[in-house]
Amino acid sequence: TVDDTLDVFCSPAFKYCNGRNYGDLETTIALNHNDNPLFRNYGGHSFNVAVPASRYAKSNPEYFVLVNGKRQPKYGPAGGNHLCISNPEVQELMLEEIGRQVNAGFSMVQVAPTDGQVACECEECKKINEHPGERQWIVFRKLAEEAKVRFPGVSLVFLSYGFTYKVPETFDTLPDNCVIEYCVWKDFAKKFKDWEKFTDVRKMTYIYFFGTYHSSIYSPIRSPKYVATNLRIMADNKVESIYKCGWCVSPGLEGPVCYVFSKLLEDPYQDYEKLADNYYRYAFADAYEPMKRFFDTMHQALDTRTGESVLDVIEDSPRNPERLHSFI
Repeated sequence: TVDDTLDVFCSPAFKYCNGRNYGDLETTIALNHNDNPLFRNYGGHSFNVAVPASRYAKSNPEYFVLVNGKRQPKYGPAGGNHLCISNPEVQELMLEEIGRQVNAGFSMVQVAPTDGQVACECEECKKINEHPGERQWIVFRKLAEEAKVRFPGVSLVFLSYGFTYKVPETFDTLPDNCVIEYCVWKDFAKKFKDWEKFTDVRKMTYIYFFGTYHSSIYSPIRSPKYVATNLRIMADNKVESIYKCGWCVSPGLEGPVCYVFSKLLEDPYQDYEKLADNYYRYAFADAYEPMKRFFDTMHQALDTRTGESVLDVIEDSPRNPERLHSFI
């Protein structure tokens, strides 16, 4: 039952928390994740949408990466579609894609490379910068400056991922229409420290807390302590929005930690142990005590003695689910 005098008001620490799987909305809406309806995100990869190989591979091979002396639209992971970002026509097609999304009503548009990033080896790309990451940041900055003129009030969201994981070295400011989406697998504190010269730039995070791509698929991944620690680091660094690369694959085993994550979106400084305890009491009723022991034991095994996530440590080596489960 719900008391008819219940009256709760809060301003959540994170403005938005959206994710890849819209089929999860029945849980994320109920748990106040606050999807962002004004953000056109592509799950992290927009280049292949702006300049699709299916349309331009034959007519304009020069739009795609030069590898081993040949233009190769299909070279690289997952069918290719990696771009020659120095090409002015490619940059124009990116801006046109942004314009389409603005016309559709979005005020934030993601700009992000094709997954598995392949660097173009042409001379024009090398003239921008020898390092693929720096080259990409320079082009991103150019797109932001042009977008500010064409699309006033619209923000571009650039991923710090792959080539662009490292901080730009050739400039130390970005236009005020830029948002950096930090893709952080582990060590959130170090990531924000590395980027401290860009403290005035709006921040989002792309998190890997949950999802079927982990070696521990269909079994537990994170502990309440891990979730609380990293959400607090994000809040301390003024992250405004979170993108979940996966969510609650196994509700029976992940239910408590997903509940804790959801409640901490409101206030990450709450006592995560009390929140987890609340879940056990209301979910399991008379079975509260044995279920609490079960989950507490399991969550302790998911963290190392030094406080790191076991998954983060083990996944550094070639993925081996048997080794990971044995270790846990």
